[in-house]
Amino acid sequence: MKIVMSLVVYVLAIAACLAAEEVNLVRNPGFEEGAAMWEGLNSTCTIVDGAGRNGSKALRVSRENLEQPRTIVKQHFPLEPGGRYRIGGWVRCEGKLNSYDQDSPKPLIALECWRNGVYCGWVATFEGPTQPQEWTWFETEYLAGEPADYQVMLLSASSVSVGIWFFDDIVVQRLPGEWHVGQIMPPHNCVPPEGGKVRFLSVFGDIEPQHQMITAMLRKGDEEVCRWQEVHVEGLNVELTFPSLELGTYQLDMTLHDRRDPAKLLGSSQLSLNCETPSSNGVGVANDGNMTVGGKQFLPIGAYVQSISVKAVEELQEAGFNCALTYNTIWNSADDRQGGWGMAVLREAMDRCAERGFMVVLNVGMFNPLRDNVQSWSGVEGNDAILALLARELHSHPALLAWYMADEPNREFIPWCQKAYGILKSNDPCHPVLTVYNAVGVVPLFAGLSDIFGFDGYPIQRDSSLGNAVAAGEQMNRYGMPFWWVGQIMSWGSYKDPTANRYPTEEEMLAQNLLAFVNNAKGIMNYSMFNVTEKGEEHLRNLRLGEFRRVNMTCHQLTEFILSNAQVPEYKVDVEVGTLKHRLFGNGRGEYRLLLVSPFVGQTRAKITLPADVTFETSSRFAVRHETDGSLVFSGKDVTCDILSLKDARP
Repeated sequence: MKIVMSLVVYVLAIAACLAAEEVNLVRNPGFEEGAAMWEGLNSTCTIVDGAGRNGSKALRVSRENLEQPRTIVKQHFPLEPGGRYRIGGWVRCEGKLNSYDQDSPKPLIALECWRNGVYCGWVATFEGPTQPQEWTWFETEYLAGEPADYQVMLLSASSVSVGIWFFDDIVVQRLPGEWHVGQIMPPHNCVPPEGGKVRFLSVFGDIEPQHQMITAMLRKGDEEVCRWQEVHVEGLNVELTFPSLELGTYQLDMTLHDRRDPAKLLGSSQLSLNCETPSSNGVGVANDGNMTVGGKQFLPIGAYVQSISVKAVEELQEAGFNCALTYNTIWNSADDRQGGWGMAVLREAMDRCAERGFMVVLNVGMFNPLRDNVQSWSGVEGNDAILALLARELHSHPALLAWYMADEPNREFIPWCQKAYGILKSNDPCHPVLTVYNAVGVVPLFAGLSDIFGFDGYPIQRDSSLGNAVAAGEQMNRYGMPFWWVGQIMSWGSYKDPTANRYPTEEEMLAQNLLAFVNNAKGIMNYSMFNVTEKGEEHLRNLRLGEFRRVNMTCHQLTEFILSNAQVPEYKVDVEVGTLKHRLFGNGRGEYRLLLVSPFVGQTRAKITLPADVTFETSSRFAVRHETDGSLVFSGKDVTCDILSLKDARP
């Protein structure tokens, strides 16, 4: 089998066609009009004369101690759905800043998205110096999703940081459209020799999908192999049917035009594809996005962990988890960090997992120079060499489920992810690569650089609402990529405002997972087992582990339905009050499960109408009841969920 590193090349849409709008959407960006247009100013957030970059005005934000409420200065404005935007500004600090957690006290300029009063995600200027004493430019980019309300915010990086920050000349600008194309299925940028259908993600925000016209040509070297005069565009996906091919490396040239003016070239992209006989050690991602282990379908129900020690894995399995994602690949437990250990010890830990039938997703993100930048391990020097060693030595290990390449990456991660993905696939063509995001607009930037795409919205804070889990899940579903949900089992009090120290309830944890399945998630990876309790609350650990087990067992009981592609009958849901997300799954044997999730604060009431040939059997959470007229009615307050067991009444 020939293994060739694949590279996805992203090409900007031609600037001559769509020039950037140099209009700054931020009003009063330099604070020359004082507090005009800005919200949140008070005694700790003031406009200061002469403090700006050129002796002009600037915003001064100060916080003396943790007891002082954190103030966020913000401004609202609309963004065009699908548009690409630059968010930035000038920032400096005064004196030394302090942070009381693992986050650096870095100033941030952030953009938040809200839809119908519900938080749907954010993006921020994370890259840059942590304590810039001179005026420093911070910026990032954002791809706007569905219509929503947006606000730019000026704040410190952490709610447990104190110090003084200055902000000036804040910018939110529309950029030229950027066409992002990457292969989704089959994964690994591969095409089997027998050919067949290949699906790609195609995201270009400046015109609607129905007006997009895509052409494609496959070539081997300079020789044309086949051509598609027009590629079918369906939402954010395009599909090509490949002929049978000889083994080797091919180039796929794609062009994007405006259907209303076909002569107008909007963008082009070149993808490197490999035609090879698919490798298989029984682990991988099928064309429907399902994981396979031992050649059989597998629904990952896992958790982030610091250790895969014997004790840790026993506890995980007792709590109903069938896999784990290691935050520290090169350490088996926190105590092992000092002594250091190498491949032999890691393999021993993996062997123990295999004996217990437990799967592991290994984190290789610490070799990213933009993150931990680990350059020496197990007698090997250099990030790339260590990455290759891990993939080469463990590619056939029965406990390995996937590689975890990047955690909440931004645009700056793309070059490293291109290289890391190539190294992993050259040494281990079978196991999928997982990347987890905290902003759905970033995902298209990494199309073709990951096989599984995760999202970690962590929606539960003070009130009972799944918030951004709704919008994020729906957008991930639209992308059409294999999708895993990162469930929240931790309290935000560990990371943000200590007053937000509230753990998700059992109902909220289950509702998150069911909502993810409604949005076509093919796995759950919960964050995290190292935040199960706060200090002083260790006595609650067994209580929470019991909650995890009940939630996980419910998910395991749904496995044959979630992973099935069986057709299901039509049904009807009429929502009278609130919001109800739902989806019907079948197992191909005349049995069905209807998942129902009320995701927001407040009352929800809905009437469910089943077809005449489907009978209702049970409600697992008792949120659905029979009315006197024989109809089914869902009723719940705040986050509520239910699972209806249904059966085909036909003989």
